[in-house]
Amino acid sequence: MLVNNQKLAIENPETGHVTYVRLFQLIQWKGAIKLEMHGMRHSSRKSVCAHVKRQFKWKGNREKIYDYLCQTLDTIEEQMKEMEQ
Repeated sequence: MLVNNQKLAIENPETGHVTYVRLFQLIQWKGAIKLEMHGMRHSSRKSVCAHVKRQFKWKGNREKIYDYLCQTLDTIEEQMKEMEQ
């Protein structure tokens, strides 16, 4: 995962697929999926979880996708802390 011009390159370890996405979008999707887990809708269109699954080519239910996003954000935070040192 690399920080490149305010976008992050996130690689799917299973498929090798790389997706470029902004950090604020990851945080927004994490919150929206959490709302969907509690039965709320973020949008009248398709669920955010379905969008994230399609974007990153991830598989699983909402809880797994939420966990993947949390792990990804934790990894980004650790890498940013390492860059500051």
